Amino acid sequence: MRITLRRIGAVSAGFLQTAVLVVMACALSLTSEQASATPVFKTLYSFQDGGGPQATVVRDSAGNLYGTAFGGNSVYEFTKDGTEKVLYTFCGFCTDGSLPAANLIIDQQGNLYGTTTFSSGAGGGTVFKLEPRHGTWKFVLLHAFCSRPLCEDGAIPVRGLTYQGMSSGAPYDGVSPLYGATYEGGANNEGVVYQLTFSPGDKKPKQKTIYSFCSMTNCSDGALPLGDLLVDDVGNLYGTTSTGGDFSNRGGVVFELSPKGKQFRQRVLYTFCQLANCADGQYPSASFAMDEKGRLFGTTQAGGDNGHGAVFELQPHGRSYRESVLYSFCPAGGSCVDGDVPEGVITNASGDLFGTTLRGGANGNGVVFRVHGAAQTVLHTFCAAGDCSDGASPVGGLMSDGLGNLLGTTQTGGSSGQGTLYELTP
Repeated sequence: MRITLRRIGAVSAGFLQTAVLVVMACALSLTSEQASATPVFKTLYSFQDGGGPQATVVRDSAGNLYGTAFGGNSVYEFTKDGTEKVLYTFCGFCTDGSLPAANLIIDQQGNLYGTTTFSSGAGGGTVFKLEPRHGTWKFVLLHAFCSRPLCEDGAIPVRGLTYQGMSSGAPYDGVSPLYGATYEGGANNEGVVYQLTFSPGDKKPKQKTIYSFCSMTNCSDGALPLGDLLVDDVGNLYGTTSTGGDFSNRGGVVFELSPKGKQFRQRVLYTFCQLANCADGQYPSASFAMDEKGRLFGTTQAGGDNGHGAVFELQPHGRSYRESVLYSFCPAGGSCVDGDVPEGVITNASGDLFGTTLRGGANGNGVVFRVHGAAQTVLHTFCAAGDCSDGASPVGGLMSDGLGNLLGTTQTGGSSGQGTLYELTP
């Protein structure tokens, strides 16, 4: 069965832009703002057989890295001694799931949790767990989506799971609720936010749809969520939808879900495309970050002053939020040496924002960038070598290893053209 993701205006889900989309999709280049130290880029691994990763990696306490390979339909491990090993391969449109495109999370016992985009039957995707067992890994199916009439439990979980405390770097405790979003399904088939709750003695968690998008007139509450969720210290959920909102161009929204007893209350914190030509941004579809002041930072794949995406900030202001664009990509007009189509940001203690772009850069294959205040710096331009051995088209964003290094993946490039795992020290 061949399906394509619903396109959103002129921009589709960047992290699923591979040669084939199914069910629904070392030279350095510096800007005039020079870095105080030269960034160090290292290709850790070039995928050889079934790569095409669409997500970044998670790190365990021993320094091993774990991720998913969309093209290889698998979960892999990259050990601290430099060895890559496939831990589990999905059978392809079977009950275990197919085409993992999201980041993994890891718990205190070393178990891995993730999602697959599709599965057999209704094809709604799965949530799974991998348990290390004496040198092998046991697969546990936690939930199969589209298991309820009209897929009210959601369908197509293109992003991964989150939990309270994840943003601090703490591993998952194995018992607290997990949260995620699906691109489709729900009461209006415009996506849901769901909760997985574990109870003592139960083999599988209970899945609950806590919000169905497009529940308001003209989808003013948002539709088709494509980004990761964020949970704050008191249990509020934050996320983005790639389309929907109050305005006719449906530029997407940033939303909050606040727990109220056993229910959640949804409110829209900001609707994009309020300014002429969507100068405030359009189509948010990646992860975003929160600092200690409660400010939210993210990216849009389009819009901004030049129409090629933007880095934005949402600052609490009483009971509302104020949006400001920190940086608009492609100011030079067509060349986009600073990047094009940003893929989310992470932040550090100094307030710097780091992210990647799917395209742009001097070679048109994406960049790693830093934003400090209103200044943007390109830390690495991909395909710096003629054979793109450093990778091309970075997707899935970045992960900080806690040691000052940034880790990420590219979906193409490398020695076999199947993507890379890389490390960058800003």
